[in-house]
Amino acid sequence: MSGKLDAAREDAEEAGRLAERLHYPVGKAASLMAKGTTAEDPDDALRMLTESRELWQGIGRPLDAAIADLLMGHGLADQRPDDARAALDRAAAEFERLGVAHLSEWAAKARV
Repeated sequence: MSGKLDAAREDAEEAGRLAERLHYPVGKAASLMAKGTTAEDPDDALRMLTESRELWQGIGRPLDAAIADLLMGHGLADQRPDDARAALDRAAAEFERLGVAHLSEWAAKARV
């Protein structure tokens, strides 16, 4: 929903409501990722994306967990540079471990 932040926030909120009604960890993790990516407050973004990453890890989806870190790194670069750098470091290392070199390189370049 690039360029349509308000619409993206609305869709993320709707996904969150749907995920809460059902016990569906994938839906909850994806919803938190969407809400964290579109959050206005950097503390909220960090909290939601961290929770999303932890849920992804808990259900055995390390690639999605690394994507949460990548989104965290990009989204928090201006407001929380130390947290952003740490997230990008985690993402780059995990992408490398998973054999996704192009994403590892992208995360590493974003740290600069």
